[in-house]
Amino acid sequence: MHATNRMWVGKNRPGKSCRQAEEEKFCAAHLKSPGERAESMGMRPKTRLDSVIKLEEEKEERRLQEMAAAGRQVKSAEAALTGAREAARTDHRRAASATDWMVAEIAHTRALLDVRSAENAVKSAAAAEGASRNAYTQAHSKAEALRRVAQARVDEILTTREKAESKELDDIGPMSFNSGPRAA
Repeated sequence: MHATNRMWVGKNRPGKSCRQAEEEKFCAAHLKSPGERAESMGMRPKTRLDSVIKLEEEKEERRLQEMAAAGRQVKSAEAALTGAREAARTDHRRAASATDWMVAEIAHTRALLDVRSAENAVKSAAAAEGASRNAYTQAHSKAEALRRVAQARVDEILTTREKAESKELDDIGPMSFNSGPRAA
């Protein structure tokens, strides 16, 4: 009986040959753990930039929400301006006393003031929308740059792992070839 075909007794499971036990020992010592193998089989490796990217993405999301809120304010200010212009266009004068005409004229003057204030509100809302758009653009570009840097680092990690695994397999190949049964 050949030495590598002897059955191990004790720590090893019954039915395992010396060769199988040696291969398992070698694999356990030199190959990656199951978690690392799973990571290399499709899961993205973690980098130190991941937490920074998460914070920047949250900031980007807040800026996007602020930009949407500013857009809604512009729309409501424009609606208020339209309503104020319609109110200023109507003529409330009628055949009545001079006092009624003075009241109507004061009301019309007040309506014109409301139109001007609504126009100013639209201008300030548009300026705020532009500022929030710029803030979002800056946050988005910063987050995108961080995502690109992190992706480059992930690609580098994966390339390094593939090279190391290839080297390990190159080292294992001759050992398994030489440890096989020899024909005498």
